Amino acid sequence: MKNKVVWVFGCSASGKETFIESLISKKIPQIIAELGWEEKQIIKINESINYIQQYENDPIGNKRIEILDKVIVKNKNNSNTVILIKGQNIDLDNNLVELLKAKLPNVEYEIIYLFSDLNTIWKRAKRKKWFIEEDNNFADWHNHLAETTEKVKSIKGIKITAIDSTLDYKISPFPRYDKNLN
Repeated sequence: MKNKVVWVFGCSASGKETFIESLISKKIPQIIAELGWEEKQIIKINESINYIQQYENDPIGNKRIEILDKVIVKNKNNSNTVILIKGQNIDLDNNLVELLKAKLPNVEYEIIYLFSDLNTIWKRAKRKKWFIEEDNNFADWHNHLAETTEKVKSIKGIKITAIDSTLDYKISPFPRYDKNLN
């Protein structure tokens, strides 16, 4: 049976890595069922979790291109499998979704967009080890959330499923955020 490649996007602190780990360990059976993945093996691309750009021009971001080759290998060595990739905005900026589709055209693709309300994102972000004083601007976080949402919505030709990660995980309508909160 055919594999499926799933990019998991969302702004910083939306819970992408936790969501991926929860899918792999089958801790959220209701979401797995709603996504139609009950009969599929679920695996992740470790490099998508390990190669996380922490700041603008962080050189680790350049290594994210390696994710594509890892997906190709996992696709070749598995069947009836969901291959999860933790996405970052740099992947959207560098067209990695489209590049992977061009390299691996005979696979089904999907995007999961994790989102939460801004207050939850703000609280989660403040607990992150990478959070610094310069990050301590609520309006900037709102704009980051709005920008990430617009980038994901602009991807064409791939099914996008929005999942609210505020308290638990529930498939929801795609969120709307106004830009430039002042």
